[in-house]
Amino acid sequence: MKKSVAVTILAATLFGCASQPQPQHEFDAGHVLQGIQASATVRTEISVYYMERGQFPASNRELGLPEPGKFSGHPLTALEVSEGGVMTLTYGERSGVKNGVVQLIPAWSPHQGILWQCVTPSYPGLLEAAPDCEYAP
Repeated sequence: MKKSVAVTILAATLFGCASQPQPQHEFDAGHVLQGIQASATVRTEISVYYMERGQFPASNRELGLPEPGKFSGHPLTALEVSEGGVMTLTYGERSGVKNGVVQLIPAWSPHQGILWQCVTPSYPGLLEAAPDCEYAP
């Protein structure tokens, strides 16, 4: 009798945990990828800046770009270049995460030129659509 009660409790516990809603991180990968693609011109400008000056730009202004919030009309609500040439792409609700962020971080390699690391704290499943983009909450 005790064994039956223990099995029932164990089953209820397991099924109870399994049936609890898990947090959803649904997002529009295509929309996020469009934003990354839209930043290609800025990545090129950052690369040229580095080749000419030997350092990465620290702001949109240094590159002659509009202010970060002026990138509306793209999938992005903002594109900001900060210290070290780090590009922060900010997305609106259409991405599935209001104010979702993807960062593109440049690094100089003498053998390969400028390499870009893609990191997002907002889109945990982006790795499936963009294998080079790391999820870092």
